[in-house]
Amino acid sequence: MSWTKVDDVWVVHADEPGPLRATLTFRVGKADETLPTNGITHLVEHLTLFPLGQRPHYQNGSVRTSVTTFDTSGEPEEVARFLTGVCTGLSSLPVDRLETEVRVLDTEAGKRGYGTSSALLSWRFGPAGPGLWSFDEFATATVDGAALQQWATERFTRENAVLVLSAPPPPGLTLPLPPGPRRDVPALEEVLPATPAWFRHGFPDVAALAPVPRSVAAVAYSYALQNALVDKLRFELGVAYSPTVDYDPYDGSTALMWITGDSHPEHLDQVAQVLAGTIASLADDGTSSERLEEYRTNARKLWDSPDASVALAYTAAMELLMTGAVTPLQQRIAEVEAVTLDDVHAFARTVRDSLLYGLPEGAELTAGQAEPAPELSTEEPVEGTSHALIGGNSRSDRMVVAPEGISGVRADGVHATVRFATARAVLAWPDGRRVLIAPDGVTVTVEPTLWESGEQIVTVVDAATAGVRVPRTARNPEDIPLPPTPPSTGLGRLWERQNGRRSTGSWLMIGSAAVILLVAATTFGSSGQTSSSSGAGIARTILITIGVLAGVFGLSRK
Repeated sequence: MSWTKVDDVWVVHADEPGPLRATLTFRVGKADETLPTNGITHLVEHLTLFPLGQRPHYQNGSVRTSVTTFDTSGEPEEVARFLTGVCTGLSSLPVDRLETEVRVLDTEAGKRGYGTSSALLSWRFGPAGPGLWSFDEFATATVDGAALQQWATERFTRENAVLVLSAPPPPGLTLPLPPGPRRDVPALEEVLPATPAWFRHGFPDVAALAPVPRSVAAVAYSYALQNALVDKLRFELGVAYSPTVDYDPYDGSTALMWITGDSHPEHLDQVAQVLAGTIASLADDGTSSERLEEYRTNARKLWDSPDASVALAYTAAMELLMTGAVTPLQQRIAEVEAVTLDDVHAFARTVRDSLLYGLPEGAELTAGQAEPAPELSTEEPVEGTSHALIGGNSRSDRMVVAPEGISGVRADGVHATVRFATARAVLAWPDGRRVLIAPDGVTVTVEPTLWESGEQIVTVVDAATAGVRVPRTARNPEDIPLPPTPPSTGLGRLWERQNGRRSTGSWLMIGSAAVILLVAATTFGSSGQTSSSSGAGIARTILITIGVLAGVFGLSRK
């Protein structure tokens, strides 16, 4: 592995034979966006690749949680032409094609899958950071060409980029990027008041998620838990096919720990009990010395793997982007040799105490294992002007509007509250419908035709939330509710379709879906991604290798 610079962009390369493979990575991704600008990086990636056209060799772009990559594989002159074209394109996006690419993104979104991991991200982080994978790409309605170019110019810069090559840089390679600082990954913002906790989802598996400190002990624990779950669920009980434990670095200090147990519908509760019980056992008793030594033995074998050189280069590149520094390989090896049973045991307790479980119907956890996650607002409702349902009575639901926020209050006192100052977004329809989304994912939907002084409610909301408004397309007249038809007052995590997208049809509800799908292998800090093409190139090759090396260097094993 060697380092050099091209046009002041750091380049790290191996020296492998065969077609030249390249990944140009920028430290910008989903985590850098807000709910109103969700999808802006994806738009930039699409517009950047469009002028390059279709080529006979592999080329691709992907937006992930913490990074965006442009990947290619081919002859040296083909790779050089692609990389130079990407850098040139980023500096001059074809914004006249914006409307067309918005249609392309909408089509792509319709094919994107949703699942348990989506729900976990939404319940854990709300509409921010990794939780943004849960929501529509509202940037298609909120940003113009100037905003897109500014986003690209400020974030796709030479100090915020690293190029990984499978061999030395090809002759004539140029990387004409503008100057700009390396950007830290935004800190994770959790919305759960307490853990361990659980919630219901509509998918046929049991899963859990926890943000954890990055360490070798964390990777060793992942190895021990994975093997324990496979031994029990797959081989002993035969109730699961591929239980997995994934350690997915988010930034330089934090990783996301994913634990998943697939199951036949008849065995969901059994899988949930084994999964939670195994986690508890490792927290109480720790793993065995034999298992820890097995982890170390596998790590030593991987250090000399013929596939390791490019993956090590990619690892180093990601660390440089995430932290501004690179840990020497010998130091990483020493940390693996030095990790102790006590280190792994302490980490096991951290995981047990910080997990959020996603449970399907038919699976249960006891109060001693986890408590139900709150489905609605945990703070007090606002105090202000109370608006009744048209045609309602004194015992009906009401909408309370105050200078600081709005609360939808059910007749039994259960409520959802959104503070204007912290609203992540307000979805706005031409007919006056408003959907306010709070940091915890709780939403309040206002249908002005159903509430006394409904237009006044909308006026107050609009005056207080102009900076986070997201325009929506007009509804069909027949879709606009009219009194005395009452609004839906069902509370909880509602689903519009089986793909897991959030319904916005009720006046009071919580979004619960997310976009990210777990995959077999993923890059450093890449919980979820959008990709402009399919196929196998350096990205997939590297990611699969990184999945193998995860047990050594703390990379994702997804």
